[in-house]
This record gives sequence, structure tokens and C-alpha cells, in this order.
Amino acid sequence: MYLENLREVCHTNVHMETRPGVGHHVTFTEELYDSDGNLVATSEGMSVVYGDPETGGLAQLITATEKLGDGTIQWTGTVRQEDPNGTEFAVQRIPAIGVSGRYAGKTGVRTFKFVERPDQHTTIAEATIYMED
Repeated sequence: MYLENLREVCHTNVHMETRPGVGHHVTFTEELYDSDGNLVATSEGMSVVYGDPETGGLAQLITATEKLGDGTIQWTGTVRQEDPNGTEFAVQRIPAIGVSGRYAGKTGVRTFKFVERPDQHTTIAEATIYMED
């Protein structure tokens, strides 16, 4: 199964720690729409911001459960929050596992690329879901 050219609308709540950045925890809900504007999936998840020792920038450990009409997918991985070189972010790739319905037992990849942040609680991204046997 391959879903591409999805518009991801992510609604976030940031739970601040006393120091900036590191330790913040984010809860979110999302809707994914196909190129015709049809809702194809919703998800709920959370992430924790931490200092990436490799780059010196901030990263997030992120996990979510994606509900599609014919099953559920779980994805968990690390996402760069900052680009220390100041260049545009590449596509973020997160491993995915099918947990129910037609996706049960399948593995794949969930991708997204940040497009815009219209306000402090909303992020828009381009997304794909790819699952195989």
C-alpha cells in the first residue's frame, strides 16, 4: 500500500519545561488528506524534545498511532527539529508497523516534510505512507 501526496495538518500542544527547548513534550492530533481533499487518516501522538549529541541541534523522539479506514499503523522514530546548517529540511522518514486491519504484520515507512506553520499550534506537512508485506 502506498499513499502519497498527502496533506498533513498537525495540531500541537506544547508542554513547556522551565528551560527553553530540551525536555518539552508535545502532544498532537493530525488529519491526512489526499490530493482531492478527502480525509484518509487521523492520528494521535506525542514527542519529547532532546539535544542531539551528533549535531548539537534539537531533535524529537516521536510516536503516533495512525487510523485509516481499513486498519491502524504505529510509527516511532527520531526527527530533527533544527537544522544546524540552516538549510531546508529533507523528508523525515520514520519506521512504521501495521497493528490492525489490512496492515497487521506489515512494515513500512511514514514520511513527512514540513511545509508551513500557520500558527503556533498548527503545522502543515507533505506526507506519505508506504506499507509492504
